[in-house]
Amino acid sequence: MDTLSENRNNLRNRIRRCQLNQRQELQNELDEINLLVKEARKNVKICERIQKRTEDMARRETVISSINASVDRHQLLDHIEQSSE
Repeated sequence: MDTLSENRNNLRNRIRRCQLNQRQELQNELDEINLLVKEARKNVKICERIQKRTEDMARRETVISSINASVDRHQLLDHIEQSSE
């Protein structure tokens, strides 16, 4: 993405300095790069969301595991108390 942004900036500078007959060709190239940058940014956002969701799921799984372990211990203690009576 950094390379695309750098290429886009270079192309913008070339458009400013070019002659009118070359401008449309360079503008078309700039439009293509803009689309690529847009897609790359979208992919980065999607990856960041996936990473956040994965971290949230891992945290929730840890909490659920600790709750289940606590419930299992509680049930085991209840069973021991009942069998000793």
